[in-house]
Amino acid sequence: AQTLAKAGYVVLTRDPQGQGESDTFGAGEDTMDGVPSQSTGHTFYDHTQDALDFALSSPDSAYCPRRSRSGTSHCAKQRERADAGLATAHNPFWRLVDPTHVGLAGHSYGASGVSWVGQRDRRVDAVVAWDHLCDPSAGTGTPGAGSTGCLPGATGRARPRVPSLGLSADYGLTPSVYATEPDPRAKGAASRAYSRAGVDTGELVVRGGTHYEFSYIPTPTFGATLRGMDLAAWYTTAWMDRYVKGDRSALKRLLTDRWRHDGVGAAVDARGDGNLFSFYFRSRLDLGHDDGPRVRCENLRRGCPALLHDDGRPVSYSYLAVATSPDR
Repeated sequence: AQTLAKAGYVVLTRDPQGQGESDTFGAGEDTMDGVPSQSTGHTFYDHTQDALDFALSSPDSAYCPRRSRSGTSHCAKQRERADAGLATAHNPFWRLVDPTHVGLAGHSYGASGVSWVGQRDRRVDAVVAWDHLCDPSAGTGTPGAGSTGCLPGATGRARPRVPSLGLSADYGLTPSVYATEPDPRAKGAASRAYSRAGVDTGELVVRGGTHYEFSYIPTPTFGATLRGMDLAAWYTTAWMDRYVKGDRSALKRLLTDRWRHDGVGAAVDARGDGNLFSFYFRSRLDLGHDDGPRVRCENLRRGCPALLHDDGRPVSYSYLAVATSPDR
């Protein structure tokens, strides 16, 4: 969030139900609605939509939560809380928000939430899904394992509509040795569905990475690679710049060759390998080119002619340095 804010975005984050400072069990008419959230999945779709609606609310268009998938209406409760001074009736920073340029990003179940809402809500311009991107037109399934469907909890279907980037990793919650070679195309299945719909897309798989590449929780319990978060922040920012801001120069950052020759990654690798893309699963990009034909690379680890050695940015990149820089 800080990295995107430093890049000029107004950023809204939220705590999913049962996490952080959120209310797990609810109160009043929504008591136990969506509990347990990780099993029903409803809240990751409902609350992604709620967060978007709140971000785009204003004095002329007060925030009213939509009826949840359980059938519960939360609008009256929101009005009561706002009247009592326990909540705001609309986004207090609404003047800073440009409602014509909107992007969504989410992790884990939240990745399914942004994939689904981003295609259905016409106000959204771009999506970044951290482990994993899903295809709302395929219904529900287990994205990233050969299925393209979204995690349970979604209702209805939607055709891929907006540029959507997926990022994932070699392993799940913890690294586990593969007894047999996995299907190298498995984790790009949903992205290929977007390609078939003619939508700009990609799926980038972090070599040796886990589900926690995108969490940045610096404890041994939530293991991740040294550079996975930097790669994720780089591509997330470039994707939003290209498709939310409309910055054509961001295409250079999307087509960069730097993550195939990362010096920091090579320095900590036993074999000196600085290629951060998985060798188990293929990473891909399928992008419309402003000044020519589409650029499609189905194996970023191996490389493609369209990749650029000069992406216009300094050789060194750290998302923490960007996020904490006092002069930006």
